Amino acid sequence: MKKIFTFFLLITATSPVAFSQLKLTAGDRCTCPFGPTNFFLFGGGPGPFQPVFGEVLIRLYDASLPAGTVLRYEMFENNATEQPICAGFMTDTNSNPSVAGCDVDNACGDLQGTVRLTLVSGSVTLHSVSLQVGRFSNGQYQRWQGGLPMQSIVIDPRAERNRLAAAIPPLRSIEGRTRWRGFGTIVVSS
Repeated sequence: MKKIFTFFLLITATSPVAFSQLKLTAGDRCTCPFGPTNFFLFGGGPGPFQPVFGEVLIRLYDASLPAGTVLRYEMFENNATEQPICAGFMTDTNSNPSVAGCDVDNACGDLQGTVRLTLVSGSVTLHSVSLQVGRFSNGQYQRWQGGLPMQSIVIDPRAERNRLAAAIPPLRSIEGRTRWRGFGTIVVSS
């Protein structure tokens, strides 16, 4: 799988991308469904190794991240109401803080799913979200590649996030400040 991920990383890094970017600031969250229209058939056929997998690769415009910057990425088999099938963090301590991703065996074979990005702290400029799926269809191995067009990635409205955070009970109150648990982080609010 590491060879495939490295190959995908090289293909993605050298392929042309749309010249648009998305600036994310602390608290921003993007939930991005994808489907068959986001992919093109890259290849297939015989080979010594034909893995069945789904993969997401996040690329930032920033070559390095300021200390304390944390971007959480998640991939879901269908939609974001399920448990993520993979998740990770991009931070300034990553060996390559501008690229991260994950692949999951036997995932996204129907060429659909959801990617969610949550900027826990700091600010970043999103460069691209690339996707890849290896699957068998009608007895033939197929490799599909694609991505999410940057103009289709929309930051979820803050009102929805605030409504969801308000529904989560407080942990405890300390000197007039309440600690809330939400989205895997603890946020202190007055």
